[in-house]
Amino acid sequence: MGGRHHGENNGNWRGGKVENICEDCGNIFLTFPSQQRRYCSSMCQGRKQECICEVCGITFYRHRSKIAKGEGRFCSRGCMGQWRSENCTGENGANWRGGCTISIGCVQCGAVFETTKSKRRNGRGKFCSRDCYMAWFSEHVCGENHPNWHGGKKGYPSGWVRYLREKIRRRDGRMCAVCGMSEADNERLLDVHHIDYDRTNLDESNLISLCQPCHARTGGSRDFWQNNLAELVATAEMTA
Repeated sequence: MGGRHHGENNGNWRGGKVENICEDCGNIFLTFPSQQRRYCSSMCQGRKQECICEVCGITFYRHRSKIAKGEGRFCSRGCMGQWRSENCTGENGANWRGGCTISIGCVQCGAVFETTKSKRRNGRGKFCSRDCYMAWFSEHVCGENHPNWHGGKKGYPSGWVRYLREKIRRRDGRMCAVCGMSEADNERLLDVHHIDYDRTNLDESNLISLCQPCHARTGGSRDFWQNNLAELVATAEMTA
């Protein structure tokens, strides 16, 4: 059975082994065409060949098998990197697509400068320097043009005087209306807070004494604090 489908009788027969000449010792040896062997033995294949570095010119040795794969031009990675930095950058690079820099005018001063296409795609690269960017920012991203603009600060009216604040503190017994901390424990005068957060509303029913920590807490959840503080003042007025 095996003899009938062996060698020339096999359907995949391609002529068998062929003669080849060893590139190292020159001996003739037999090999299959599919193997593409270049040496007659592992000893011939493993021998090193003398090479000269294309960068520094020193002599070094590499296995013939590695030279066949394209090695043997440089004695070290340092020399290879130096050669690539000189010969494989810019227009000489394999991935060169015409360059990535473009020339544009600075939005602030109009000076022409170079920037990258990627920066332009990301919305950057509009200014030639940080100074120009800061000058433009201070002119165009301030006041009503700032994304965090909430109408600006409102100043206190002329009636916001020390006498009025002291009157509210005395009314509240110089104690925080929320936690009961005394003015002495607060280590400073109690803050007088506008319940409706309107600095122009100086009605005494809209003012209340708070210690520094409680006053800081009223910066958030304004609806909650406005309702609760208004009830505290109304209760105090009813019991007075």
